[in-house]
Amino acid sequence: MSLLGLAKGKKEKNYGNRKIAKCYKYFSDRIDNDIYGLYATDAIQKILEIYTIIKNALLVKIEVSNSSEAYMLFESLNNRGASLTPIELMKNTILARAEQNGLSTDDCYDKWQELLENISDDYATQERFFRHYYNAYKNKINAQFRKENEKKKDVLGNVATKSNLLNIYEALIKRNLSDFLTEITQCGKVYSMFLLLNEEDCRFQKELSSLYRVQGTPSYLLLLYLVREQTALQLEDKTISEIIKLMTTFFVRRNLTDIPNTQDVTRIFMNIISDIEEKSLKGTAIYNHIFAVLQSRSASDDLFKEKLNGDIYEDNVGITRFLLCELAESYMTKETFIDLWAQEEQGNNGKKVYVWTIEHIFPEGEKVPSDWVDMVANGDKELAQDYRDRYVHKLGNLTITGFNSKLSNMSFERKKERKNDDGNYIGYKNGLGINAEIAQKDSWTIKDITERTERLVNELLAKYKL
Repeated sequence: MSLLGLAKGKKEKNYGNRKIAKCYKYFSDRIDNDIYGLYATDAIQKILEIYTIIKNALLVKIEVSNSSEAYMLFESLNNRGASLTPIELMKNTILARAEQNGLSTDDCYDKWQELLENISDDYATQERFFRHYYNAYKNKINAQFRKENEKKKDVLGNVATKSNLLNIYEALIKRNLSDFLTEITQCGKVYSMFLLLNEEDCRFQKELSSLYRVQGTPSYLLLLYLVREQTALQLEDKTISEIIKLMTTFFVRRNLTDIPNTQDVTRIFMNIISDIEEKSLKGTAIYNHIFAVLQSRSASDDLFKEKLNGDIYEDNVGITRFLLCELAESYMTKETFIDLWAQEEQGNNGKKVYVWTIEHIFPEGEKVPSDWVDMVANGDKELAQDYRDRYVHKLGNLTITGFNSKLSNMSFERKKERKNDDGNYIGYKNGLGINAEIAQKDSWTIKDITERTERLVNELLAKYKL
């Protein structure tokens, strides 16, 4: 199918995330940029110039007798190009050993492609999946390689890292290629659920969305194990849902307090799996064990509260945005729901940004505007600057807006009453429940910031309590 056909005809699954779609969009945008603003005759001339370049391009077709030779040829041609990634080298190892294992090279290639479609074509995500699979099933995998009376428990490595990933998977591929492909593709299908790519299985979509947004991807290794072994572990969907919510709470606290250390997080989830296996835990006992472990490894309520009361915006913008969105959504109903995580493209480079962003009510700019000097400090510039330094990044001074750049350093009254060209409110009267209290104020003072901070902190302490 042509690129044009792909773009205008029926879209394949995850079309927008595929490299062929991104390439099509890139060249389409380039052509649009080249002819933008030109008169019709000049635009046609430009398009003809591009057509001439394409028509003069030289394509070389090399035919081989089978897939195995095709991949050998690829490796030869690529020898002087960019180095292959570990995942590309895994694929080459699979294809090179297919016939030796009595398998069809084409079937192996199709299985590999099925796996990559399930875990996306983003390399970082692919690598993370392979690390998570090994770390989740480390005990089971190493048992196959452990010789009798061998003291070393983890023959292939204590934990999968970027540096040892290829060695681990080459050993798995060489041991039993057929079993490896069956196992890894099944796990890939489960993993696609966490990436919200599995349209057939949306059991935990809401919970998984929150976990992803709070930067909780390290927990996917534990989730992979729990969901894949759900029947054997006697886990109901409701229990898994509660576990995902529990891990979201854990990452809210961890990412704001930096406790536990980042390098310890993977080990925590690996150890939980080991505990489940060694103690033969089932059902709600698994949830209780996970809760106890995460509670023991999390920051105290006092430290969590201290961070929520601090300059939260400066400490962690990502978590701040997550918490503000969670607070805003708590006021929504099915009829008033707004997607605060919607994104739009910025410029022509394909980069996406959030439509709804963090807004500082008392402006964060280094120079406090005169309107705000009068409001917060009765005209005292020095005091206003001191207030700005101490309170501007507090939770109580932050909200969510879709028009941050249009509010910016405006006076409080203008921010509150701001409308767009159609006469709709885009300021603090925009209908978001999180802004309702602000919209009723006639002024915004330090007292308002401290009182709102205290109220929001108490809401979050109750919501994310361990």
